[in-house]
Amino acid sequence: MAITKVTRHNTPAFSAKSSGATSLSNDTSTKILYGSEVLDTDACYASSRFTPTTAGKYFIRGTFRINTATDCNGLKIGIYKNGSADRWHQQSNINYETVEIEGVIDMNGSSDYVEIYGAQDTGGTVTTVNDSTYENFEGYRLIT
Repeated sequence: MAITKVTRHNTPAFSAKSSGATSLSNDTSTKILYGSEVLDTDACYASSRFTPTTAGKYFIRGTFRINTATDCNGLKIGIYKNGSADRWHQQSNINYETVEIEGVIDMNGSSDYVEIYGAQDTGGTVTTVNDSTYENFEGYRLIT
């Protein structure tokens, strides 16, 4: 009887961080830019978009911070799948809060992709802080 070793990995996986500020107009959903790749195991990350080539369930996480101390009740972050909101998180911005979202997203391994979007209601246009300590986008396939 032969014994076969099966090795499974949480790939594709990626991690990216901010490489420039993203401008957010008041009450407008805007794609957050994460231009510096830290990890991209299968070349599935480009232009602030993750398009995995293996079907499965993926853990996705995104964070950003706006560059204003202006308080607001509508600081939002969303995971968009194929150009549409899959889920949103909303919180208050009280003197430079960081907003975060995470979730498990089903991906088909061929055409599905995810991006992170942000919105705010300070009454004007603001930018993200362009600080990789606060602005990250990452994900990996879950072993199921």
